[in-house]
Amino acid sequence: MHSLKDLPVNPAPGTRIAAYLPRAVTHDTLIGPMPLEALPEGALIGTSSRRRAYQIALHYPHLRTEPIRGNVETRMGKVDAGLFDATLLAEAGLTRLDMKDVTRYPISEEIIVPAPGQTLLPSRRETKMVSCRPYFSRSMTQRPSERLPLSEASSSA
Repeated sequence: MHSLKDLPVNPAPGTRIAAYLPRAVTHDTLIGPMPLEALPEGALIGTSSRRRAYQIALHYPHLRTEPIRGNVETRMGKVDAGLFDATLLAEAGLTRLDMKDVTRYPISEEIIVPAPGQTLLPSRRETKMVSCRPYFSRSMTQRPSERLPLSEASSSA
């Protein structure tokens, strides 16, 4: 399952979004020994998101960013190994993976603005299928979540 922000704008031919799961928190989180504001000059933050890297450079020009690859555990391992001073991850991912024991520092959405569609999890279906809506529980088909992609996309255009 992918966040809406990671899906193509135009769905695959013959498919459509049937429902959205309830939206999770949208802010990003720093994984490292200290909060973003306390990192020393030249500290290296791992992120493969150009959007996040740009916003870090804008607000914290004394910090450096470089691409980092791998799943959550791999990225945290690179911080533990000293290859990076910290890494940026979506809080929603940590929450969904039930990583309660990971030391983390939330980052204000005023510092790193979430991408349109971040943390929205759509369920796709083939268009020729009979409507799936009756099969989804009310908790899965979230009316506010259904309107968010349109409003976020229009505000970022």
